[in-house]
Amino acid sequence: MASHLANDVTGSQTHVGSSENFFTYALNDGTDAANYVITTSNGTLTVTKATNAWTTDPSIAGWTYGEAAGVPDMGGATFGTATVTYSAEPGDAGDYTATFTVAGTDDYDGLTFEVPFTIARATFVVGDIALTGYEGVYDGEGHGVGIETNAITGLELRYAVGEGGSPGGLAPPFGDTPPTFTDVTNVTVWVEASAPNYETVTNSVTVKITQRAVTLTSGSASKVYDGTPVTCTDVLVGADGFAPGEHGRFEGTDG
Repeated sequence: MASHLANDVTGSQTHVGSSENFFTYALNDGTDAANYVITTSNGTLTVTKATNAWTTDPSIAGWTYGEAAGVPDMGGATFGTATVTYSAEPGDAGDYTATFTVAGTDDYDGLTFEVPFTIARATFVVGDIALTGYEGVYDGEGHGVGIETNAITGLELRYAVGEGGSPGGLAPPFGDTPPTFTDVTNVTVWVEASAPNYETVTNSVTVKITQRAVTLTSGSASKVYDGTPVTCTDVLVGADGFAPGEHGRFEGTDG
């Protein structure tokens, strides 16, 4: 059937809402308007609000304190672009939640997606904490554990003394005062190291103080008999000798 109209439909609706579908028309040549009663009416163009959805789920991987932070994958949505916020500014070791959000508009729904992640505690590395034990002969001085540490914020050291065993096993409760030893002993000193954002570690060294060797030799003397005893009050102290500031008292007996 041949068309008798030339029409121009001008209606358009892009965003949520409704509008009339306006149009105009003209009769083609050979079509006599006197033969028609033409009534026009505009249709309605309607756009309804879209249901939004994630096409790709957002994500973020955890990391270890001191390492490069994880980069969030913003995912993808049918409509709109996601932004991300955090339950707290990621920095210290701990648990966090990343919330990915696509803001809703008049044309489509908003979206949210929560991703929990963890910043793990770091592990002390070789050189962060170096312990040195002690072994020597009794000298009357105090001796303990030698400790060298790197600059670690908030590092705390605690100590325990035992006869051996393992951390949390035979070692007594830990205290804050570094132990020192003067008298002969052979003990294990446990050192517990802790710091914010680091795993707590415990290690041990031995402090051994052995007995000091001392030899005492009385002096010798002689003379021609004259009816009186021969004596010599000298006593020679040998081997390691007494520790500084210490000495013995010597008494002789007749031979």
